[in-house]
Amino acid sequence: MTGRLLVVDDERGIVVALKGLFTKEGYEVETAESGEEALAKIRAGLFRVVITDLSLKGMNGLDLMRSVRQLDPGCSVLMITWNRPAFTFWSASSPDSAVSTS
Repeated sequence: MTGRLLVVDDERGIVVALKGLFTKEGYEVETAESGEEALAKIRAGLFRVVITDLSLKGMNGLDLMRSVRQLDPGCSVLMITWNRPAFTFWSASSPDSAVSTS
């Protein structure tokens, strides 16, 4: 195994697709359908990377990233979204500043 990933999205199809892709590449993949569920899993075990949707029901992806940063500063967070017209990137080291390409 090359590492543990946590995929977080409230759309089941995205979760299944990403889990399949990364499992095929040799990663151990766990999934969560909400930010709250993701935080419980992060508290219970170590993940190398969290891949999360920006737009989640309840806790959004930015809030999840901030919480992950507090719980495990060594964990990388990759945020994805289909809801914005332009690509926006938030750095886990500076989640309050966004870089947008439009």
